[in-house]
Amino acid sequence: MKKKELLKIVKQLRKSHGFTQQQMADKLKWGKQSYERLENGRTQAFDLDEITSIAQIFQLTATEMMEYHAPHGQVKTLLKEGIALFRQSSQLFQEAQQKIDEAERLLNNLETKEA
Repeated sequence: MKKKELLKIVKQLRKSHGFTQQQMADKLKWGKQSYERLENGRTQAFDLDEITSIAQIFQLTATEMMEYHAPHGQVKTLLKEGIALFRQSSQLFQEAQQKIDEAERLLNNLETKEA
């Protein structure tokens, strides 16, 4: 895969996840300028460790990230995002249920004291 194609994928993934270049730099523990230079192709090269680190931000392997441009890669990415959203929704539902249970206990205590 050509460097230019990989950088295009990185930029697409960053934007689709709603990350700024500064946020990516922070996640990688890089300076913003270093990340900007990488994404804009102004660096000589980047190694497998850097590719792997970037892929992990998107919960992908390096191979999955390099295949992202293919429909298969896009489907896998969308499925992973969907799973993450469902997990988050499930957690929010559990938290809401706990709040409801707590409110019902408080109401029962108040009604018991009034009786």
